[in-house]
Amino acid sequence: MPRWFGVAGRTIVPEGDLVKAITLWQPWASLIADGLKKIETRPRPWYFVGCIAIHAGQHVDKDACRQFGYDPDTIVHSAVLCIGDKTGCVQFPNVLAQPDAYGNFDAGRYGYLLERVRKLVEPIPAKGHQGFWEWDAPAYLLVAPRKAQWVQLEMLC
Repeated sequence: MPRWFGVAGRTIVPEGDLVKAITLWQPWASLIADGLKKIETRPRPWYFVGCIAIHAGQHVDKDACRQFGYDPDTIVHSAVLCIGDKTGCVQFPNVLAQPDAYGNFDAGRYGYLLERVRKLVEPIPAKGHQGFWEWDAPAYLLVAPRKAQWVQLEMLC
């Protein structure tokens, strides 16, 4: 019987599976984990579709933290904060990706569309990397059966 990893009462990743990950500066990673930022904007496309871990890197933009209501001295960094589904990549301008206050939506840039973001119960310390990388979900993410809703990975991603 497989063992499943969970977030906030939901299961997300079978034990031993690697998850694609991206490292973001703070507060951008927290904005995604908190459900406010739905599009990650970048200068280059990434056409991968599937589960993605959002990692908060070491860099903290103190002004942006204050602007969006986070304390730059206590915001979590150097940790995976959430798992989401990357459902597409669009080039701006695009009707599927309306500009918001959380990204650079200049013409010619790209947006990674994020859906069903599930915040981890506790951030998991991890060393990030530039670009896209693979994160091995640790064993201590196992959720007790009484708290979990058992759903297979294929149904979520």
